[in-house]
Amino acid sequence: MTGKPLLAIETSGRAMSAAMWGPDGLLAERRVVDGARHGVALAPMIRELLGEARLAVPELGAVAVSLGPGSWTGLRIGLAAAKALAWGGGVALVGVPSFEALAWGAFRQLRQEAAQPQTSNLKPGTTPLVLAVRSAYSEGLFAALYGIEKNAPARIIEECVVRAEDLPARVREALGPGARRGEAWLCGEKTCLEALRGAAAEGGWRVRDDLDEVPPAALAERAWARLEAGLAWRTAAAIHAAAPLYLRASDPELKLRRKKNAN
Repeated sequence: MTGKPLLAIETSGRAMSAAMWGPDGLLAERRVVDGARHGVALAPMIRELLGEARLAVPELGAVAVSLGPGSWTGLRIGLAAAKALAWGGGVALVGVPSFEALAWGAFRQLRQEAAQPQTSNLKPGTTPLVLAVRSAYSEGLFAALYGIEKNAPARIIEECVVRAEDLPARVREALGPGARRGEAWLCGEKTCLEALRGAAAEGGWRVRDDLDEVPPAALAERAWARLEAGLAWRTAAAIHAAAPLYLRASDPELKLRRKKNAN
């Protein structure tokens, strides 16, 4: 592993961001507000970050990208850009599941809150789980449940598509009968959090409205850890074959299937 920094790109959600991470941590980050057109705003944002770091792409250690689940269009744009930069610059490509990065951002926030016991309502020595959600549109929700193990996010429920009304039962089944109330932070898209407030009250989950998007620094830090662990695509064939976590067909494809089945 070299000390060269990596560039991480997040386009899987409504907002868009990027960060530069090196051996000493975060070097720079950028965010584009909700509603930006990813295909238009991504390239200028990357140029700004590279310019601030005074680096060209071949001088990076890797390019990293958020893999989803999330927006079909956003995922395609982000992965296409990351592949082009990695392949064209002759550097490694690192893929990070979006919910892993979101969960890691929540755990980073947890550490900050735990360091201020006078204002934190966390019980000493406890580490909540992170229940990450995003809209899967007509199919319900994308969801995953993470704990922390050896200072890294650990999946308890793999990324899946689930109906909002079925999520509490899925969590109870995964945690088992001995699970305590209030063990989970519910994080993700605001529309999903609103739809799940009743379930959150029932399950004792804490709704975190401030953790609605993947933090670029958390994405970059997880990418750095994966790169150090050797989890990167380095050959042209491997970079070309890298694929996002779609988990479901697009809405146009689903509509076409339903139309065919109706006939």
